[in-house]
Amino acid sequence: MSAALAAGLPCQLSADRALTATGLYECTLQGEGFHFIQKRSVGTDTIKSAPNVRVQQALWVKCKEGEKETVICCVQSPYNVRWYDGSKVLSSVAGEAGCIKYEYPMQSCSHSNKQFTCKVTEPEAFQATTTLNIFTDPIVCNNTEFGTGRMGDKATTMCAEGLKGYKSAVCLESAVWKLVEDFCIVTKINELFIDSVVGSYLL
Repeated sequence: MSAALAAGLPCQLSADRALTATGLYECTLQGEGFHFIQKRSVGTDTIKSAPNVRVQQALWVKCKEGEKETVICCVQSPYNVRWYDGSKVLSSVAGEAGCIKYEYPMQSCSHSNKQFTCKVTEPEAFQATTTLNIFTDPIVCNNTEFGTGRMGDKATTMCAEGLKGYKSAVCLESAVWKLVEDFCIVTKINELFIDSVVGSYLL
């Protein structure tokens, strides 16, 4: 008997591909002197989509000692997220719907980069990482989407709400961020694509 059953706790079924996980499920429990079977039909209305954790994956930041740099992490309802520096939970403030912000204090310009991890509170297996690349050279590019950067720097930021993936841009000599990658896709379309790929293997 499992520890969860011995403690009287419910068991959970987790599926990697929610859209192809619908159907009839059977739970069997066997032991000395007993055999228990429970069946349940699972439909799309009882399955919730996996967390879509969105962060600015790679940012370039002009170092200014004493100032703060904001990093943002977002996830759709009903999930919640937290920022971590290693194993340490960071103090964050709520931003727009489903987003949190952490303000990193720049105490020294000796660091070349700083990494933070944004994790879903439950289940914790879902996470994303932001890397702050810190420089002291003059700023060449600067806009609200990709932030600051020097010529040749490549920044990667999050997609808009309802989209999954990322997009990247390179800072040009003309002081413009040039979009070089756009892998943002509507979440529902991505789920349908997964369903079609998995379904083809089942035929």
